Amino acid sequence: MHDLVEEMAHYIVRGAHPNHPEKHSRIWKREDIAYLCDMGVDAPPMETEALVFNRSIFDVVGLSDVVANMKKLRWIRFDNYLTSSFPSNFQPRELGYLELKESLQKELWHGYKSLPNLKILDLTNSSKLITTPDFDGLPCLERLILDGCKSLEEIHPSIGYHKRLVYVDMSKCSGLKSFPPIIQMQMLETLILSKCHELQEFPDIQSNMSTKFENS
Repeated sequence: MHDLVEEMAHYIVRGAHPNHPEKHSRIWKREDIAYLCDMGVDAPPMETEALVFNRSIFDVVGLSDVVANMKKLRWIRFDNYLTSSFPSNFQPRELGYLELKESLQKELWHGYKSLPNLKILDLTNSSKLITTPDFDGLPCLERLILDGCKSLEEIHPSIGYHKRLVYVDMSKCSGLKSFPPIIQMQMLETLILSKCHELQEFPDIQSNMSTKFENS
């Protein structure tokens, strides 16, 4: 029954414009993603709000440029994302959820980027990730998951001033040596630093809050 319901939902999404995936609100099918990548920079403005991609299906060239052209994106899920950093024009201001599990990026993007509605950033097991983005550009971020980012060396110091973060998981970040001072993280409830074996000292806390810490 679940498969049937899912198939009906897919049909409804594609039904109005079966040959124009740029007009679909949700994109997940191999042929649709490949079609958009073939269009490249010539692709028209897209109506896409949710994009799901798994590299195990196929490898594509130009996917990051396609994503940059999706101004209405609210949800992105990429597994095993191979490409380099997102381009400078990647700035979906409606984006609320970004999941890049097992990504091979060393950094998400260069410099500062404004994603004012992003609430969840999940980079679980992104083993090549070296540094985090500037959190000043993510003012609504509530959950940050970096579990298993074993190459992570640097956490942008702006995290210590983030007023909306509630949950931060940095367990098994085995290369991490320090966590920036916690200055204004009044909303923080959970900070997980377990199995960060290179962490030289516990974060300096200069803010009043009721927080659950995990460190082992």
